Amino acid sequence: MLSAGFRVGSWDFLQWKHIIPIERDGMIVAAKIILTNTKINDTKYFSFITPEAYDSLKIWMDFRKLHGEEITGESWLMRDTWQKIDRKHGHRIGLAKYPKKLKAISIQNMILEAWYLQGVRDRLLEPQIKRHEFKANHSFRSFFETKCQKARMHHNFVKILMDHSFGGSELSQTYGTGIT
Repeated sequence: MLSAGFRVGSWDFLQWKHIIPIERDGMIVAAKIILTNTKINDTKYFSFITPEAYDSLKIWMDFRKLHGEEITGESWLMRDTWQKIDRKHGHRIGLAKYPKKLKAISIQNMILEAWYLQGVRDRLLEPQIKRHEFKANHSFRSFFETKCQKARMHHNFVKILMDHSFGGSELSQTYGTGIT
């Protein structure tokens, strides 16, 4: 989510086929990620993830395969956990063969719990305080947008990668003068 700036709801649609590595000179330099806009009619759009994010996903998919899951393009990117080792006999158990998609709400809750466990965020104790300093999941999108801006990426390109609307004549003004 941090690498591509997508909404947590997109996890409900992400499959392995939606991650497309981009190579240059035999090295993976990024990966295209095909996402679903869960706010606007489940439309498709794309963004990119870093090579490190791609490598982590590839390692995760290989780990699942090692434990007996058949990995195809239709495999959900995130799935439930399973018992990995038979404690009595010390060998791998093939319970990974029956994956269940890990839904966005579960991922959202895991991220929220991680913020608390790491001490980054405290629970709201005072009833009059309704909001935290930052949003637990949406802050990843904000971080992505800020990093793109600091890298001097053109404003409209950032909007495209985040699937934001252009509104008004902003798009025609850019295309009329040429994007720099």
